[in-house]
Amino acid sequence: MATRHPVLAPRHGSIAGRDGTAGRTVRKDRGTIVRIQIDASGAIVEWPAAAGRITGIVPRVAIGRQLGSLLIDADLATALGQARDRPVETVLVFDLGKRGRLPVEAAIFGAPGRAGAAAGYEVRIPVPAEPASARIGLADASAAAYPELRRLEMPESAALLIDAQRLRIVEANRAAARAFGRRPSELKGRILPRILNLERNRARHVDCDDAASFGYLRLVDRDGAAKFYGASVVPLRNAGRDLALCVLHDLTTCLDALSGLSAANEELSRLARHDHLTGLFNKAMFQDTLGLANARVGRSGGLLGVLYIDLDGFKPVNDQYGHDVGDALLTEVVQRMQSGLRASDVMARLGGDEFGAILENLRDRNDALRVATNLIDRLAAPFEMVGGRRVKVSASIGAVVTDRTVEDAAELVVQADRAMYQAKSLGRGRAALAPA
Repeated sequence: MATRHPVLAPRHGSIAGRDGTAGRTVRKDRGTIVRIQIDASGAIVEWPAAAGRITGIVPRVAIGRQLGSLLIDADLATALGQARDRPVETVLVFDLGKRGRLPVEAAIFGAPGRAGAAAGYEVRIPVPAEPASARIGLADASAAAYPELRRLEMPESAALLIDAQRLRIVEANRAAARAFGRRPSELKGRILPRILNLERNRARHVDCDDAASFGYLRLVDRDGAAKFYGASVVPLRNAGRDLALCVLHDLTTCLDALSGLSAANEELSRLARHDHLTGLFNKAMFQDTLGLANARVGRSGGLLGVLYIDLDGFKPVNDQYGHDVGDALLTEVVQRMQSGLRASDVMARLGGDEFGAILENLRDRNDALRVATNLIDRLAAPFEMVGGRRVKVSASIGAVVTDRTVEDAAELVVQADRAMYQAKSLGRGRAALAPA
């Protein structure tokens, strides 16, 4: 014989069923049954506080909403149609959002109206016989802990019930077993600090008179993967026994997000120091680097040279073919010039088509002029652009060399700039050295 539904066959008393059939009876136990009233359309009219305790959905949220909107994969309309003639036994699966889903056995009764139409329905669900602690997998938790455990409807979190004096694990849910890479039975009775590879004298006991505390743990599973947890510890007391509820919240995803944020910050920092088009140092970084190079002049016996480079013929190309071609040309120009510099030399973009170079440890003044001439020669060949266009640009370069630290490094740039204009006056595509 089929087992009766717990709502239709509780243990105490009986009342007349609201099923529209004379003489039909159902048993009652007002202490273990929750009655939810809905109207003919399925909208919730009455939602007792007990229903909120079972589902985690408070009355102010539930009342007025369609019952079906709180459920997952529920064919509620069919069940309500059948309930007009007889009580319907079913399972309602409540959607608890991030907390998961909660299946609840239920019986639906129809209240007849005129012409046989249902005026409303009563949905009866049993109060869970197991303690609320079972929702997090701690079935043996004490009744004294019930108020705290009832708020922990988070099956995805690892939970441990601990003897606060001996630090032995009393109970562990499945999520805790996964976190420690063990079965729940393997955790029960173990000393928590030993599992965490801690010195036991670091924590002799948990003070049950204190409020809840919070800390952090790093656990490594059997595959060697590390995870980070936030640990909430709530002191409890049962029959004179000091307990502590420890809930571990997986922070790995959060830390991964923070790691991504750190990488983004590093990229922003890089962009703040570099030209976004060419990847060279920008003007501010060039000035900072030059200041450091100026401070080092003479320590190794070498000279410091600064080049100021201005492209000849770039503006007409940019105006005629557009900024995309102009940007591509600048990139090609930079690549050619960088190939003529040493790895220790620093090149930067100072403006639209103006560049600078810092040359340390030169042997004599003419070294700077030779480098400048080499860069000009590397730009002599035409540039092949998209669409088969061939364009030509050249460079006018001014150079300055010093054998000692100057009071203001920016003065070196000014002198190199003047020398660059001197080179332009000689016919462009030339280099000039500032006087000593």
